Amino acid sequence: MKQKSNLKEKQKPGVVDEILSKKKEVLFCCGIFFITLAVYISTLAPSVYFGHSGELTAAAYNLGIAHPPGYPLYLLLGKLFMLLVPFGDMAMRMNLLSAVFAALTTVLVYLIGRALNHHRLTATLTALIAAFSFTFWSQAVVAEVYTLAALFFCTLILFTLLWLKDRQEHWLLLLALTAGFAMTHHVIIAVFLPVFLIFILLNKPGLLKDWKLIARSIPLFLLPLLLYLYLPIRSAANPLNDWGNPETFSRMINHVTGKQFDGLFLKQGAAGVMFQWHIFVDALLKQFPFILLILAVIGVIAGLKREKKIVFFFLALPVVGICYSLAYFITNVEPQFIYIFLCLALIMGMSLDGLYRWMRKGKKNRFPWVVAGILTIIALLPLAVNRTKCDQSGNYLARNYGRNMISTLEKDSALIIDGENELFIAAYLKIVEGLRPDVEVYDAMQNIFYIPAMKTKDKDKKTVTVADLYQFVNRMLTGKKPVFFTNPIFQNFRFADYGVLYKAILGSENLENFKIEDPWEKYDRSGLERPYPGANEKETIGKYYFSRGKYLDKTNKKDLAVDFLGKALSVAGDQHSALKNLAIYYMQTSKLDDAESIFEKAIKVYPFDSDDYNTLGMIYHYRTDYTNALEKYTQALAIKGNNVSALMNRSMLYEQMGDKETNQVIKNGCYQNALNDCEQALGMEPANPAAAQMKTRIFSKVSQ
Repeated sequence: MKQKSNLKEKQKPGVVDEILSKKKEVLFCCGIFFITLAVYISTLAPSVYFGHSGELTAAAYNLGIAHPPGYPLYLLLGKLFMLLVPFGDMAMRMNLLSAVFAALTTVLVYLIGRALNHHRLTATLTALIAAFSFTFWSQAVVAEVYTLAALFFCTLILFTLLWLKDRQEHWLLLLALTAGFAMTHHVIIAVFLPVFLIFILLNKPGLLKDWKLIARSIPLFLLPLLLYLYLPIRSAANPLNDWGNPETFSRMINHVTGKQFDGLFLKQGAAGVMFQWHIFVDALLKQFPFILLILAVIGVIAGLKREKKIVFFFLALPVVGICYSLAYFITNVEPQFIYIFLCLALIMGMSLDGLYRWMRKGKKNRFPWVVAGILTIIALLPLAVNRTKCDQSGNYLARNYGRNMISTLEKDSALIIDGENELFIAAYLKIVEGLRPDVEVYDAMQNIFYIPAMKTKDKDKKTVTVADLYQFVNRMLTGKKPVFFTNPIFQNFRFADYGVLYKAILGSENLENFKIEDPWEKYDRSGLERPYPGANEKETIGKYYFSRGKYLDKTNKKDLAVDFLGKALSVAGDQHSALKNLAIYYMQTSKLDDAESIFEKAIKVYPFDSDDYNTLGMIYHYRTDYTNALEKYTQALAIKGNNVSALMNRSMLYEQMGDKETNQVIKNGCYQNALNDCEQALGMEPANPAAAQMKTRIFSKVSQ
């Protein structure tokens, strides 16, 4: 009896311990969630931000269609969140949604640590390392898709590890369902799914023979994909942001698979891969303090001895992610490294846990709080280092820029937008806030604010050619409608500077009759002195200073002009588009040495813009430096073979080289090269009168 009684007495504490343990786990999860969420909220962007923030907010607000693959789950959750949160503007609410997803992701990182049998302290520290890594934090405070994608990614890792622990099939079923939902959000998850599958098969080779499990998993994976039916349903309602117009099955498939971006895979070859690699290395070095990178290396070395399978799993995921990101050439690639950095944080967690347990053994356990304190300080270094850089609180720069841009417009005017920064901010201000209903906004790239298609029998057609766009603008100008551009994209029109915008003027009108406007004083310029501005912010701040400098230069305030143009260069000196605009302006004002110097900088920042080499070739051409001019034109065509301007310039160069050549054989060779380039240009633009005249002239020289 005594033994029975003693057994019961031993069992009771075990049950109590288990209950208390679960309560502790819940408390730790809640603590991590609210602590990280509080930090994110303290650094949250208060309104619309740059990048896709405005576009995604507008698409969620009116249930429109976002850029490929459409993000139906994200938009539906965003709309629901907007309705549930009773404070802040709609952009702030979407920013807050990103913060919530990010905080939930950090909880999952903690649970992954616990699934690996890590101590609660080290699992918590791992979660904090991930939470305050630079890129993850930067995406947690603005409206973007990456924190929800990270949430799915970590959920997949957690379910995989839980299955590995007890081999219960329900984890695999949950894994299939989560993968399906992940695919309805961000298709990059598909890149990682083979790694999960291979890892599971290596640990259970006979899984492919379990037809019952496969038969249950496939519907769970496919069922969430029905969310993509949102695209044709909402597109049929013709919302203002109807990206890709995916009303038909074929257009829906094209949108989901990102057909619009075909050709980006290995677009720039080996040079493009190396360019992306440098971006990755720079991003890696600003994610974590160096001591944590050392911990990652230690974690790999130590883990290979104790948890070889897990380490290979955590290494395989980032390797696949790196390979994909290096091969898929996009300019804003850094957010796609989030999954890689999360895996590195998990490896750092393995290292922290190993160090903690080693330092708690035997005699080393004399000062446990000291050990815990040291590791906590190390884990919180990202919080200390990255807070200022990721802090967007009080940052109204994007919203102010959009409002300043729209305030520049005359009554009942039209704005042609060429550039995503301006387009996405305008989408938010027009669609969500309903700003300036008298102004018509059009997207030159035909993604959001469609320009009416002209002379087409295809009722579904929503894209126009450059010629269509020119006719459309010309018709508005002829009808006395003021037309403004964010960039002077047509050579056929002349443009008057209006603050950060350009007013188009018919070729028959005298530019001198148009007063140069100076809206500088009425612009809200708060935020121009922001510390640690991001890439889009640098570009925007540079544009303010650039537009101001041009105005001062044209009004003969040369000293002030030099000061503002210098500010533009100092702020945006590492931004390609800002450097390009500045170089073109110097070229137009005959400051060729300055133009050449800045074009060289622009090419170093981004060496894949065909127009940069073409324009630099024009500078050498003007100086009669034919050797360098020919080299630059050829480089321009190597990047973009259908660059008509470069073909025409090289044709003219060959003709002039032939005119100066005394050797008849070489002379004829130059003329023949000129003729070949001219004919190629005409093949691309048959209605180009300059090319036709040039061909006639060169052909007569070849015939001689």
